[in-house]
Amino acid sequence: MSQIFEEKHFLNEIVWCYRGGGTPKSGFGRRHDTIFRYSKTDNYKFYPDLIRIPYQAEGIGRTDDAMWGKHEGTNKIYKPNPLGKIPEDWWLMNIINANDPERLGYPTQKPEALLERIINASSIPTDIVLDTFCGCGTAIAVATNLGEGGSE
Repeated sequence: MSQIFEEKHFLNEIVWCYRGGGTPKSGFGRRHDTIFRYSKTDNYKFYPDLIRIPYQAEGIGRTDDAMWGKHEGTNKIYKPNPLGKIPEDWWLMNIINANDPERLGYPTQKPEALLERIINASSIPTDIVLDTFCGCGTAIAVATNLGEGGSE
């Protein structure tokens, strides 16, 4: 990927964590995939408000200012975004179980929820989404459902 997009355009890794059946007898179960996030140029898009998730902290619903942080020398109070937080670079999302109607039988098929977050994070409905590996077409289906134009 670095040869295609150049190392300077590597943005970060996203670790997709999941739970599933079966564990090896002599080690830890492999329960994550690593997704490399690259940009073609320095002018890439990121739409955080389309991918926000709920906060998971105690007191997050408090409305008084005493709980929230201030930088020294300022009066600005940093409160949580009402839309939620931007996910970290590790995402706990379920795999597609064997009986799920979403499953198409392709061995490396990813869940629609995973692809929806990736597509929403980096495109809007007027953009073109290209899945160069295509597989079973889940990315195409998700992009089409989200209204992304010209999905290929």
